[in-house]
Amino acid sequence: MKYLQKYKVENIIMEYSPGVPERNKHYEYSINTVQMLMDILDSGYKIGHIGYPWIGNVSGSFMWGGDIPFMEEVLMGNLKYDMEDVNKFKDGTIGCPVEPELLKFWLGCGALPEDSSPRSFRSVLGHNTNILCSKNPDILKTNSVTGLMALDAPQTKYHSEFDVKPHRQRLFSPGAS
Repeated sequence: MKYLQKYKVENIIMEYSPGVPERNKHYEYSINTVQMLMDILDSGYKIGHIGYPWIGNVSGSFMWGGDIPFMEEVLMGNLKYDMEDVNKFKDGTIGCPVEPELLKFWLGCGALPEDSSPRSFRSVLGHNTNILCSKNPDILKTNSVTGLMALDAPQTKYHSEFDVKPHRQRLFSPGAS
């Protein structure tokens, strides 16, 4: 973060790879990875999830030099859930015990991203993704907040078709690809 304070950096594009420390059980690196994003937000940047063109949340033309599309915004509220999840992962308690409502979907606990809070940024990632951080609102435009569920959804709600954000429902619908 010292470079962001020492130099004028308006935009950052980077790969965000929480899966690397998770798979290697480097818990402190996992914590530092989330803290880095929190520090970026605290430094006055807005974070946009570039996403994955093959699931339709980003225009493929952007990947080849087209206009920068609207993105999902990563908020401090999302990252607070990420930090809680990282600490649970470190303690071996993420997703444990499995809630009765979820038993029909999976049996174990400790899986990532499956056991991440549906309000977290991590819940929408596989191993890694790309993000754009910007201090310029003309560069980074957002039209929604990241996560499988809204930050203000009741804490008792999980991954039901009624609680998942509409643009993500197809991921949980029968026959969805």
